[in-house]
Amino acid sequence: MEDLLLLIVKEASSTKLSALKKSAQEAYDFLEAQQGLLRDPAHELRAKCLHTLQLAVETKRSKFVAYGLQGLHKLLRDDRFQSNFEPEDDSLWLPSQLLHAMSSILTQSDDTQVDMLKVLLNVACNYWPMNGRIIIQILTLCSEAHETGNQAVRTAAEAATWKQDEEEESQELDRSLKRGGDGDVGSGVSCFNEVIPILQFICSKMDEAQAGGRCGSSMVFLLECLHTLVSCLPQQIHNNKHFTTFLWQKFCPALIAFLGSPRVDKNIVSRDKIASTEGAEVGRGSGCLATAPSFNSSEAKTVYSIGTQLVRLVGCVGSLRPVLESVFHRMLLYPPPQHRLEALKSLRELLRSPSRIVDFAGPILVEDDKGSQQSDMALMRLVMDSIEECSRSSDSAVCNASVSCIVAMLGSLEELCTGKGITHTYMDRINAMYTELEQCDYKGPLTYQSMLRLPKPYRDRIEHERKLLVSRSDPNGIVDSGKKSGGGGDDSDSSGIEQGDDPVPRPPSQSGSTTSGDTEGPEEGFNNDHVEMDELVAEVEREREQQELLRLEKLPRTLHQDHLTIHQIGEEYIDVERHNARHFVQSLHGLVSRLLSLRSSIEVDGALQDFSSKYCHGLFAGQHLAHDDVGSTHNLALITIMNADGIYLATYSALLLNLKLIKQGYYVQDNKPIPMTEGEFVEGVHGSGVLVYLTDTWLSELYQQVLASSILEKCGYQPNSGNNYALVNLLTDLDGLNSNQQGGQLLSDCQRLERAAAPSEPSAEVEASIKLSRRVLSCCWDSMLRVLSVPLSDHPAQLGVTSSLALLLGSEGAREEHRRARDSVIASLEGLQSRCGSIFSLLAAASCPSAVDAGRSTTGGNANAGNGGGMSAGVRRRLRRPRDVLKLLQRPEKLHTSHALSMDVLLGRGLELGSHSADCWPHVFRCCSYISQLEHGFFAQNKPALASKLSSSWHSNSGQNTSSSQSTTDRLNLSFNIPDDDETCIDVFLSTPAPTVATTGSITELIHESNADIASNGVLSYQYAARVVCALSQLVDRLFEDAALKLNLRALSSFLTALCEASQAQLFAQHATSGGRDAGGAGKLWWRKADPGPPAAAHSQLLLNRVGEVMLKCVRSGRPLIHIMRVWSIVGPHLMEAACHKERSISKKAVACIHDTVNALLNEQTELPHFHFNEALFKPFENLLCLELCDVDVQDQIVSCICEFVEANRTEIRSGWRPLFGSLRVIKLSSSQQPDENGQSQLRSLLDVFEVFLDTDNPLVFSNAAVDCILCLLKHVRGPSELEESSGSTSCLDLDTNPSLELCLAALKFLQKCAVILASMYNMPACPIFHAVQRIQLNTAPQVVDPVIPNIEVTYFDPDMASSNHCMSYKILSTTSCEVATLDSLDKPSGVLRVWFVLLEGLASATTTCPRRFQPHALDTLFQLLRELLHTPGPAFGLYCVNHLLLPMVQNWLRKTGRIYRGWDNFAPNFKQCCGLATDLVVEYITHLQGGPNAPELPAATLMLKQLLLVMVECVVQPTESIARLGCACIRHAVLTAGPYLTEEQWRVAAAALHRASSVALHSLQQLSAAFRPGSHSFYGDVGQVKVAARRDCTARESARLQHLAQQVFLLEGQRDPSPRPEAAASAVGGSPPPPSSYASGPAVASGGGGVGGGAGGGCPAE
Repeated sequence: MEDLLLLIVKEASSTKLSALKKSAQEAYDFLEAQQGLLRDPAHELRAKCLHTLQLAVETKRSKFVAYGLQGLHKLLRDDRFQSNFEPEDDSLWLPSQLLHAMSSILTQSDDTQVDMLKVLLNVACNYWPMNGRIIIQILTLCSEAHETGNQAVRTAAEAATWKQDEEEESQELDRSLKRGGDGDVGSGVSCFNEVIPILQFICSKMDEAQAGGRCGSSMVFLLECLHTLVSCLPQQIHNNKHFTTFLWQKFCPALIAFLGSPRVDKNIVSRDKIASTEGAEVGRGSGCLATAPSFNSSEAKTVYSIGTQLVRLVGCVGSLRPVLESVFHRMLLYPPPQHRLEALKSLRELLRSPSRIVDFAGPILVEDDKGSQQSDMALMRLVMDSIEECSRSSDSAVCNASVSCIVAMLGSLEELCTGKGITHTYMDRINAMYTELEQCDYKGPLTYQSMLRLPKPYRDRIEHERKLLVSRSDPNGIVDSGKKSGGGGDDSDSSGIEQGDDPVPRPPSQSGSTTSGDTEGPEEGFNNDHVEMDELVAEVEREREQQELLRLEKLPRTLHQDHLTIHQIGEEYIDVERHNARHFVQSLHGLVSRLLSLRSSIEVDGALQDFSSKYCHGLFAGQHLAHDDVGSTHNLALITIMNADGIYLATYSALLLNLKLIKQGYYVQDNKPIPMTEGEFVEGVHGSGVLVYLTDTWLSELYQQVLASSILEKCGYQPNSGNNYALVNLLTDLDGLNSNQQGGQLLSDCQRLERAAAPSEPSAEVEASIKLSRRVLSCCWDSMLRVLSVPLSDHPAQLGVTSSLALLLGSEGAREEHRRARDSVIASLEGLQSRCGSIFSLLAAASCPSAVDAGRSTTGGNANAGNGGGMSAGVRRRLRRPRDVLKLLQRPEKLHTSHALSMDVLLGRGLELGSHSADCWPHVFRCCSYISQLEHGFFAQNKPALASKLSSSWHSNSGQNTSSSQSTTDRLNLSFNIPDDDETCIDVFLSTPAPTVATTGSITELIHESNADIASNGVLSYQYAARVVCALSQLVDRLFEDAALKLNLRALSSFLTALCEASQAQLFAQHATSGGRDAGGAGKLWWRKADPGPPAAAHSQLLLNRVGEVMLKCVRSGRPLIHIMRVWSIVGPHLMEAACHKERSISKKAVACIHDTVNALLNEQTELPHFHFNEALFKPFENLLCLELCDVDVQDQIVSCICEFVEANRTEIRSGWRPLFGSLRVIKLSSSQQPDENGQSQLRSLLDVFEVFLDTDNPLVFSNAAVDCILCLLKHVRGPSELEESSGSTSCLDLDTNPSLELCLAALKFLQKCAVILASMYNMPACPIFHAVQRIQLNTAPQVVDPVIPNIEVTYFDPDMASSNHCMSYKILSTTSCEVATLDSLDKPSGVLRVWFVLLEGLASATTTCPRRFQPHALDTLFQLLRELLHTPGPAFGLYCVNHLLLPMVQNWLRKTGRIYRGWDNFAPNFKQCCGLATDLVVEYITHLQGGPNAPELPAATLMLKQLLLVMVECVVQPTESIARLGCACIRHAVLTAGPYLTEEQWRVAAAALHRASSVALHSLQQLSAAFRPGSHSFYGDVGQVKVAARRDCTARESARLQHLAQQVFLLEGQRDPSPRPEAAASAVGGSPPPPSSYASGPAVASGGGGVGGGAGGGCPAE
């Protein structure tokens, strides 16, 4: 500085500059005098030097002006002129002294002014003491320079001013921190009182400029000063009451006046007046502008920015919220929508900042002193109303801006959820207000000027008046549906007419016609002939679909029959069930203690299965003990029937309920709500899709026990300990404990891995941010949907081809989409995640245009899910498609960038959101199906042009030479140019090694790389489209894989349920509901071709393949058994239904999926005893075969699968044997005469199945399926038909060429083996219980032989003759008076004798009904089994079977055959064999039981003899000689052989039977004699009339035999004609005569009598 002063002294030599020279010399001397510690104050040094520099500048000589400016800069840099302690007088501060020295700035040149303003800017850049008065001086100086100077001066003035404002605020902030600290907020913000005069000064300047009509630049300068000052203020200034008072009294009114007021704007009209004008777009409020605002865009930008800064400063002050609403009303609602572009841009900047979102929509931190309630969301609703209005504007720029505002807000909310932008004050306030996430949902009014803001009495009064008005206008009480849906007509954008109502009756030509009306454009490209043909084809297709539906109605919807499930019990067993349930809870305590110590979920699930198995085993063992101890309580003990599956599921349900109650604090405070009712708990177990043997009473008692005491906590579980319990993780994996957190519906292990990769538990800031974001979204959800769906609407300002549903379907389709989206929002009650279905619906509708029909059928069941495919045929007939869209649709290889990005979002976020909201899944699967179609369209086309196009695209993009391009073309021609007409699926990226088609990179990167949005209006080139399709296909694969591996049970169940529904709709939907033209012209599903045998390439894209893949991954992922149970109950019925499809490849694929799943489960999961899940695995095979829903090819495939399982997994099938035998029961083998290698192979495989089962060494497995195995074997014993016709061939086929006979013989052998196994199990100490036999209803009363022979009583025509005949009493032969033991009294608790009886009863029944060639073998087996009963299980059961099974069967066979015309011609030999074997068996039993010296007399043995004799007596009266002689011979054999061992009672029975036989044998003679008197010579009778008839069906040989028999009876020995030979006559009957020993005099007469009786009764010639 000294050198500069000396230079000035030297240069100021003229007399005119003497004052300057003197001043400079004095200043130099004053500076030189400053030595050591004796220094003058800094302000005195500055005063001396600044006086010299002021004089130098005021000389206006360039040299001295330069010296002066140079000195000013030196002064600012020299430390001697600075001091930490300034005097009280602010005029002595450096800025004030500097302003005094620069007072001549306005008289200087422009360049000098710029340099002087730079000095001021330098002052602002350093920390100098400032106050409000100095700032105002600087502002005044700069403002005057700005008004008078050129552009450079203006720029410098603006920079200096804004920097001074910033410096002032920084100094004020530092002073506030020094004064107030952290404790006293009020004193810390008092220093900002100096800011108020500055703001007031600027506002007054603005009023002067506005009133004086100055140029816009000065107004912009003042506004920028204001904006700079406000933007530099800290947020804590809202604690300054003086500032807030100034804000609402002066500052905000000034802004509002600038934005528009009646004294400024002369074009203000009433909103009501504008609203009455059709088509007017106006803002809301009491008044609004009809024209553009009066300020320019520069001023608008600044003032809008000031408004956003006010949000930052005082957004949290409750008393200032109405003021801010007024400001934003003038910004966003006062101008017409088409003039809000700048306001929307500023709003977008506000919404782009998470901090501003918090200030804008966060809770009110400073409550109003007057206590008036302010809505924290009023500003947000005002903003959303404005954005929604702008989205309907005719200006595309405004529409784009409104959409960008929503996008910016969503981005800020996403960033806010990470904890950014929220202060600790807001964090504490939000977390204190909303302890739970669900509490933060916004439930206030959704409209800015809504009736809901009125007090409740006024609101109720208005509603009452409205109802009265409606009732008066419509006496019938019919209200238009559109008015109903619009909430009383308030803000409703849909009317009844829009919803399809037609209030005005029209002629048929107008209302019902399918042709174009007056409001529609011309229809082109349609031919009437083609339309009629399409309608005919569609009609045929509909009939075919109806037949298909009727066929599929027989298919069961579950894997087990409901009537088999034991739910209800009698009242007398309720206490027993409750006791059993309490005993189970006690056992559960010991289990849970062990489970809590396990570390792995797999170990826990294994322990639960083991516990369930052992518990059932112990229960059944206890039933054995109860039967052995107290026989009377045997039935009571048997009533407790349960399986391990039920115990397993009940354990999970009980522990899960216990955990939920612990989480809710129910055991601490029992008035907390219970997560489920008792009925829901019971239904949750019974409705799990698995066969459960548990009663409602048992489960209800278990529910009450869990409510009464906490099992987990009693066993050592500590909820707040932080320990990682595997049991708790396993229970959480069932339903996620209804968590709405991100990832809350994933498996616990997946959540733990994600937490390990991500930061730790969410902080308090993050929790508060998520709650605030949820509140904002719940407030703005409707408006967001409407704004974001603008591209889907028919608005004039469409945004191009980016969102194509409106372009594809037209206006009414988009409105339908909006209605469905709105309905889904209204129906959302569980939180924001449940509302995502509407968003997914819009995305799917926008990105999957050619899948609309498929999407409609896929999502048709979810009407309130926001799906957009359910458009009526009439609507679609009226649509007009723009020409550019038709071009787009005609080129299937095209793909738009917005479609790809939408599908990327659907697939990328589908798993997370769908896991919380199941109504998202249909739209995700619709997207997956559409991507499959894209793959089909890109890589399975039969057009060579596509190959050349792709080749040229690669060539142009990669810059390869001609030879390489030619080779690429050749390779592509191998893929596409195929002479066959069928489509061929060739993956281009596998068939060509071109490096330019790698699918690496995300969808966004590929689209950015393609530059399609700029180059081709968003339509991707073929090369990039193919790469994007492959990337999307990878996302689809990842979606299904993650679902199988990561979702918990509830989310996985909803995923698979929706997937099966989508697959079912894809396979079986009626796709031609409205004719061929309406269904897209073809009337066929996209994967179905017209020719038979569609290619496997198209079928590989079906969702059915995804179902099988997901099921297989679930099995192999190591999930707990309960997951597999639930999943299979969903997937199994769908695969079973798909196996019935008429397309061979589809049904074959479905059976293959079932096979793969069962095979994987048998290999991965070992079924423990008393479990029955494997039964559900094989159930689809049984249902398909038994209901005859599949063709022969599918049956062969199923049989092959079964044989494979038996061969590879014989020890793992276990309970699966039951449905397996049910399947084999309906297998039919061909009985052709020619040897068939395939049939023999199938037969051997079938026999191997039985052999493997009967070779099992597991008694529990055998007991579970023994009945089914026996029934299956009996079915094959019966053969291919129940009863062969008597006229059939009697020749027996050769064994080698008759698979049915071979199968019958093998089945008989296996039945013998079953009896051997039953005998061994009968003696087993702990024989397992045969539960299956309990479901077979046996006759309660044992069957006995009927002692009454029908039509055998003699009819006397003379009463005297009737009274003279005294009949002998046969009461001793009665079978009904005998005391008969029941099977239950003989049986053990295991029920083994019931199974044995089922075997013998089935074999006996099969013997009488099987083909004749099978009967001898069946009889041998039956009697062999009956003989073995004497030894095991003993005579009692043997006698029971003979009495109540064998002998009644023989009598039934006898009577049944006797009723058949000439029935004995076919069945006599086999029946004779049966009777002979039965007689031998009875003799053997009597000999064995009564052969000893002290043998007891058994009533059952007497009954057996009695019944045998009764059957043989009935044989005697048969009109066939061989059968009559058979009866006589059997009676003789029984009496003579067993006579030595008969008791006295038994001899009486035998004598009575012999008398009875003689009597009934003479019945015909007695009846014939009753017509004559003694000594009569009349030929035709005395009392009655005798008629003789000749039978035409009697052959000559039969007549000769009958004549010979008549001679034996009626003539003496000398009167007989010796010409007929008995041998010849016997041979004529068809059988050999009995041995000579059997022709005794008594039986001979009886048989002769029988023959004559038959002849006379039948009307044959007789002498």
